[in-house]
Amino acid sequence: MLLNKEYDKVTTYANVKRGQITLVEEISKQDRWKNLQIINMHPGWVATNGLKDSLPMFFSMMKNRLRDLEEGADTILWLLLTEENLKSGGFYFDRKIASPHLSSSFNPSKEQRRRLLEKIENYREEYLLSEEIT
Repeated sequence: MLLNKEYDKVTTYANVKRGQITLVEEISKQDRWKNLQIINMHPGWVATNGLKDSLPMFFSMMKNRLRDLEEGADTILWLLLTEENLKSGGFYFDRKIASPHLSSSFNPSKEQRRRLLEKIENYREEYLLSEEIT
């Protein structure tokens, strides 16, 4: 098995999470999703085997500060069950709307947002075409 020595798990996770947040923010504005609430959330850092296996040093350093599974599941369960009016496109942490951006340098520009939506739409169209062929 070949390993990519340049692969950085933390950077990859952060980039995927930023993409997810941006995608939810943008598609929640589209008419085709107007009858749904599309929401992002973060459970906090939870003591799971996945975290332990993926980031062993981080896990070891933070093990006394990590959330247990119940604490990690709290916000997502609350989002599913609450009768409060939630903000579609919002980012929730500990049952509250929060900023998903640690700093303004992580907030994608309008052009970056447009390109992400364009890529997603291209993937969707390719998938639909491949389904028609099979």
